Amino acid sequence: MMLLKNKISLSSASLFVGITILSLFLADMVYNFISIPAFRHDELKYIPSYYGKLRAEGRWLNYLFFNSLQYVNIKFASSIGIGCFFIFAYRCMENVLEKKYAILIALLCLFIPPIHLLNEWAQTAVLSLVLLAMASLSYKSVHKLLFFLIFGILFNGVLSHFYFLLPLLFIGDKKLDKYIIFYWIVGFVVGFIITQIITLILCRSFIRLDSWRNPNYIYGLEDAIINLKKASRNIISTYNFFGKTALCFLPICGLLISYEIFKKNLSLIHIVVLVMVSLSIFALAIPAGLNTDLRSTTCLFMATIMVFVLALRKIRIALILFAIFLSSYFYMHNMQNITFIKTVMSSWMSDLSSIPVVPESIRGLVVLSEDKDFNRLSGNIQQNTHVRSRSTEGLGEAMRWRPVACELGYGNVMYGNEAKNFVKKQGMTEKLKSASYKETSYYRYTVIDNYLFLSVK
Repeated sequence: MMLLKNKISLSSASLFVGITILSLFLADMVYNFISIPAFRHDELKYIPSYYGKLRAEGRWLNYLFFNSLQYVNIKFASSIGIGCFFIFAYRCMENVLEKKYAILIALLCLFIPPIHLLNEWAQTAVLSLVLLAMASLSYKSVHKLLFFLIFGILFNGVLSHFYFLLPLLFIGDKKLDKYIIFYWIVGFVVGFIITQIITLILCRSFIRLDSWRNPNYIYGLEDAIINLKKASRNIISTYNFFGKTALCFLPICGLLISYEIFKKNLSLIHIVVLVMVSLSIFALAIPAGLNTDLRSTTCLFMATIMVFVLALRKIRIALILFAIFLSSYFYMHNMQNITFIKTVMSSWMSDLSSIPVVPESIRGLVVLSEDKDFNRLSGNIQQNTHVRSRSTEGLGEAMRWRPVACELGYGNVMYGNEAKNFVKKQGMTEKLKSASYKETSYYRYTVIDNYLFLSVK
């Protein structure tokens, strides 16, 4: 009896330590994230219209709520998104674990890299994450087919890859409905068709992928092989983010799950669902031959974590150590990305704010430098501050610099061809050649006709 009490006490103490460590990691990450002064160039706040994105992506719910989402504070939207994802992860885990352990693993899920990459577009992602929380709170109260139909339609109007997570809510069912895969597929297909119809009504055309995505449609066997190889490479590269140490445990987890199947605590349908969920976003990309960005691979991360949980759920100390190890690994990865964006953006903004002009009084800010100049500047800042990007997009382009100017109050920012055409149309070429320029640490600037002309040194 005394030995049992000591074992329970040790387990509870270990769980408390685990939850405390993960909570501190999360608090530090969120604190650093909300210190970022400016975000991605195509976040809703910085774009004048969502029409082009609707036509290229079909996210009709984001289109309908565009004007409202623009005014949601990005850092607040990020916090709401993280909270909603915690609710979803907890609802998945409470079906296979005791509640206190479900909290631990739900916290672990908050560290997966795709969530924090998407937070760089928090206004864009927040509706998707709210829907995910709503799905996790309602899935027991409606028939499965109706559930997948409703959320298949809604998720296709936002970030559709979150839809692929929904079967994880049912993994805790010992006798998992064998038709769940059918319901899941039907829900997505119906949602996709309705989204195409809505896009046709609003844009007078079906969804058209942007050329920068480099689609490779399948017209024959050769195209199919190319796209399959691309998907395979994307799967392998995504799994690499778990680290070799974590992946080494997968065979052991496979043996433990096989034992669970033998004891009839799990069925093969559970494994089929987990495999399909993990590969779903990659399978969706095959017909058009698209690369799968890391920020879209939440399904693979969540399904893999679920495999670990199912295998280790009866070995509590192993589960706790797994949560601490993997969250620590992901925490360091995410912090590198966050520190990179925070450092570069803060440096740009601090130096731009030192220019003695009132942004609101300026008719426009005209950027005279090319992308290569911003790439050089970004590289110099990284070298001087010893920061680097792990998996987030770089910042070495004028369009990625633009949010800094927007955050400081410059309402009309021109760069690239727009800036060149403006200079030519306004006959500014000679004036710029003879103008007197001043300098900051990063910029050369002059004011002509109440326009601020700026170039990177």
